[in-house]
Amino acid sequence: MQKAVFAVLLLSGALAVAQGPAARSGQISPGTAGAGTHGDKLFTVAQMQEILAKGPVKNGQPAGLSTRLFGTNTYSCAFIRISEADQPHSHGEWSEVLVITQGTGTIVTGGTMKGPWTSGSAVHQTLFVDASGNKTTGGQQLGPVVHQGDPPPEADASGTSIESGNAWEVKPGDLVLIPAGTPHQWTKLSGPVVYLDIKFPKATEKAAAKPASE
Repeated sequence: MQKAVFAVLLLSGALAVAQGPAARSGQISPGTAGAGTHGDKLFTVAQMQEILAKGPVKNGQPAGLSTRLFGTNTYSCAFIRISEADQPHSHGEWSEVLVITQGTGTIVTGGTMKGPWTSGSAVHQTLFVDASGNKTTGGQQLGPVVHQGDPPPEADASGTSIESGNAWEVKPGDLVLIPAGTPHQWTKLSGPVVYLDIKFPKATEKAAAKPASE
């Protein structure tokens, strides 16, 4: 009996050593920049600096660019360099977070967007380039029809101005939250401003009832 118990203990110990923490929880593989094994991704500082280096130039100075790093039907992230004021716009169904990495400037958010206006919010469509600096369409275009009056609240639209918005002075390290349907516009830049633009669908009432886990 004692021999049998001893044999079972030896077998249990051998299995524990063979499986160990890594075997029980799964092997951790080194990540590869730009692509993981489960849809996860890493984009390094070097990769993003290379995008900037290959970006367009205007009058000998870095010009605006917008490069999609990744995107699905539930989230996306663009790497943007903006070098001049843009047009007021709002994304009807998408909220976004801007993470400022370089430069300083003023962005106006909130308030009421005034017309005339056009359907669609792709005011940066002329800035769309791929990671090699080649022009792309970006998959979204502004509506060709100009509407008189003011756009409906929380529309996906591009307008003429923003009334009673908040003007934020931003710098590297700052984070700007722009809920879906909120008008916003870069109005003043001290030079090119570089930022990550992370978009996600606006919350439903059901989702809003329970905050996301950290």
